[in-house]
Amino acid sequence: MSGSPKSEISGTNVTFVIDVPLTYPNVLASDAKFKDYSPEKLYQAGEFFKLTTSLEELRNSTHGVKNLHIDWIRVSPWLPWMKMKGKPGYLVYSATGRKLANFEELSPLLKEEINSRLPLYKEAPRCFLAAENESSWSYFGKYFAEYLKAESFPIAAPVTQDVCES
Repeated sequence: MSGSPKSEISGTNVTFVIDVPLTYPNVLASDAKFKDYSPEKLYQAGEFFKLTTSLEELRNSTHGVKNLHIDWIRVSPWLPWMKMKGKPGYLVYSATGRKLANFEELSPLLKEEINSRLPLYKEAPRCFLAAENESSWSYFGKYFAEYLKAESFPIAAPVTQDVCES
């Protein structure tokens, strides 16, 4: 994706529209142990975002907007752990949300899961991390042994020291 996102103004709000077609090699396809999980040579999907905020807040903000509404849609292949072995079909995800002021505004269920099993995700990284991108497919491959043992996903993620890009 390059350039600026398309924007639409409606009354006192602005909506940024970002459509992201995705096609890249399926990291699982070359390993025979994943043939029943995700045999397709290419991962092909699309993600579609709409981010809405007030024009006034956008124009006057020096540190980012506080009020933001998001619409997100993804169309993608079956997830590897669904073990669909190349069957026809796809998934459609559709979600809406808003920017929260802080961690405490999350639902009690999500806060408990983050505090007890996934503290790595309690705060955003302070920099761009010097790490490989992770997809659901690469994550599944990395933790395949745990999947076979029926461990809870996502795998527990303790706090680690951020290593920033230089």
